[in-house]
Amino acid sequence: MTKARIWKERLIGVWLAGTAAVLALGLFSHVFPSADPLLGTLARMTDSARVHLLGLSVLLALGLALLRVRWIAAGVALAAALGLVLIVVDYRARIAPVGERADLTVLWHNVFKFNALDVPAFADGLRASGADLVVLAEAEPAMDLPPLVADIYPHRLGCDGVDPEDCNLMILSKVPLDNADLAPLSMGPERLARIRVETPEGPIDVIAAHMIKPWIIAMSLRDETSIWRAILRRDQVPYILVGDLNAAPWSARLRRMQDRHDLRHWRRPEPTWPVKLGAAGLPIDHVLASEGVAITDYATWSGYGSNHMGITASVQLEGGAD
Repeated sequence: MTKARIWKERLIGVWLAGTAAVLALGLFSHVFPSADPLLGTLARMTDSARVHLLGLSVLLALGLALLRVRWIAAGVALAAALGLVLIVVDYRARIAPVGERADLTVLWHNVFKFNALDVPAFADGLRASGADLVVLAEAEPAMDLPPLVADIYPHRLGCDGVDPEDCNLMILSKVPLDNADLAPLSMGPERLARIRVETPEGPIDVIAAHMIKPWIIAMSLRDETSIWRAILRRDQVPYILVGDLNAAPWSARLRRMQDRHDLRHWRRPEPTWPVKLGAAGLPIDHVLASEGVAITDYATWSGYGSNHMGITASVQLEGGAD
């Protein structure tokens, strides 16, 4: 056997091993149990990227075909394609009803604490957004914002009289925030909010959260429990969950939270992070709707220097009068 042949077989072996690992993570990482200290952590680090991993598997299959391992290449490509189809089917099974009017428009944005934010330009962007309620996370760069928008958002909660390092959620509203509160999550204070908004069609709760990364497993599960308790306190009022949930809709965390609370998402995923990847980014910032809430409009919103895009969503209370 020639040296060239030996090196080719070694390359094929390494390529096959890498392809198998990428394909397995793309197909199954969302079902790997978190309790396993190695596989669980790896799975939670990768399951939001399942679509990307399956796409990469197809590219790796093309490499195998060039190496003349064509039957295996065809099998990998077929398995990856089937995985992508199953993700699409699962996503479509959890789509929210589409509304016809905007009873409430909410804007969520992770400002990013190291953002050199142009505050006046950001204020102009908020004015043009049409949002009734603005929820900002990692809002330290926006601490000078409220006076600039006080005429349109006279009501504020969060980041008031706190150390800038503790400024996480800042809520700006056109309507009074008399029935609203902030609570801590694993990574610090003021990372969870519950806001009751009275609309002409009835009340709706907005639960906002900035969750820890899902692969920090014990703290991640505590965050989920805190959000679950906030949802239980809503007195059967319809609600939306908005926030940087640090997970895509096909991840274990989002699938578990949506199944537990019967939450629905927009009809297509909107990538929000990292901004530099554009349409190839991950949809980890969300507005999710409970039973009784339809989503009328949903779009990404300029990052203004953040590594996250914002999200604007208009929702309709399905029980309200037309």
